[in-house]
Amino acid sequence: MSGFDISTVKMNARHKGLQVDPPRDERKGWEHNLWSVTFRRDGVEPLRIPYKTGTGIKGAPSAAEVLQSLQLDVQGLGDPLADFENSFRSWADDCGYSSDSREAEAIFRQCAIIEKDLRAFFLDDFEAFMAYDFDDHSEVADRHLGSEPFGLAAEVAK
Repeated sequence: MSGFDISTVKMNARHKGLQVDPPRDERKGWEHNLWSVTFRRDGVEPLRIPYKTGTGIKGAPSAAEVLQSLQLDVQGLGDPLADFENSFRSWADDCGYSSDSREAEAIFRQCAIIEKDLRAFFLDDFEAFMAYDFDDHSEVADRHLGSEPFGLAAEVAK
């Protein structure tokens, strides 16, 4: 394992506009800002993801926020490729979901896809990325990744 160097990660985000998720059950749909986020590192394919922020959050998310969110999404998955059923049951229990829930299974599968994409992006640095404490390194993360949004101008899609 070679170690995670946050300064090797570059990010850009495009605002895709205000969106509303479809309502679930009796709940109202969630109104949010949708961002198209692209991470780049030398020698690997870019990682492209959608990212949502609540309407109370002004401006683009920081790269450290997005990376930490992705990190949290994949923690505790176990090994879904080797043992899907046990990994899913354990994850569902840890997260407070019913292992009989189709919605929970869909979330778990999406998290497994995110993990696969992160492994492809970080390669040998994946485990170091997963161990990286963004809270302990927030000043470093903001300096390297740019807190204005990402050192790059966030493009607003029209």
